[in-house]
Amino acid sequence: MIEFTVAATVLLGLALAALETAHWHRTRQLLGVALLEAARAGSTAGLAPGSMADAFETGLLPLYATASPTGARARLRQAHVRRAQAAGLPAWRIDILSPRRAHFLDFNGGNRSGGFHAAPVDALSPDYLPERHAAHRQRWPGGRGPRSGDTVFDAAVLHLRLRYLHAPLTPGLGALARALGRERRDAEGQAMARAGLLPIVLELQLTMQSLSTWPADWSQAQGEIVMAP
Repeated sequence: MIEFTVAATVLLGLALAALETAHWHRTRQLLGVALLEAARAGSTAGLAPGSMADAFETGLLPLYATASPTGARARLRQAHVRRAQAAGLPAWRIDILSPRRAHFLDFNGGNRSGGFHAAPVDALSPDYLPERHAAHRQRWPGGRGPRSGDTVFDAAVLHLRLRYLHAPLTPGLGALARALGRERRDAEGQAMARAGLLPIVLELQLTMQSLSTWPADWSQAQGEIVMAP
C-alpha cells in the first residue's frame, strides 16, 4: 500500500508538471502571435495605442476560446481583471522601446535632409531611409543622431517588450511562485509573487510601415501601452 501511494504521488506530480508545461508553452505561443498582431497594428497605424491594445487582445482570444467570440472576449477580460486585482498591476503591459523620444528629436520631419520626405515636424517617416542616412552621415559621424546615438534605420524599427501575468493551472505552482517571490527585491516581482502569478516576457521587432507621430499627451503611458522616454 505504501509503495502504491508513493508511486501514485510521483505519477500525479509528473502528470501535473506535464500539464503545466504544456499550458505554459501554449500561452507563450499565443502571446507571441498576439504581440505580433499588436506590432503590425502599431507599425501601420502610427503607434496608435488603442489599435495596438485591441489587436493584442484580439490575437489572444484563442487562449480563452468559447462557443462565441463575445464569450471569449468576456472570459479574457474577466481573467485579466482578476489578475490585475490580485497583483495590483496591469495583467499585461507592452513597452515601446523604439522608436524613442530621442529618435523623434533626431530624425523628425522638421529635421529634413535633402527634402526626401514631407513629414510633419514632430513625426517619423519610414520612407527614403538610404537617402536620408547618406545625408545624415554628412552631418553626424556614422549618421548617428546626437540624442539617440542611433541611425535613421534604427528609428524606423518598432521594438516591443511584453510582460504578461500568467496564472498556473495547479495551486501548487502558485504556492511555489509565492515562496520564491520572497527573494525578489523589485516591487513588481514581489506583487506578482504574492498573487501566485508568473511573468512571461517576450520581445519583438518589426519595421515601421507608416508615419508615426509622438502624441503630445503620451509622456508615459496609455493604458497598458507604455512609451519609453
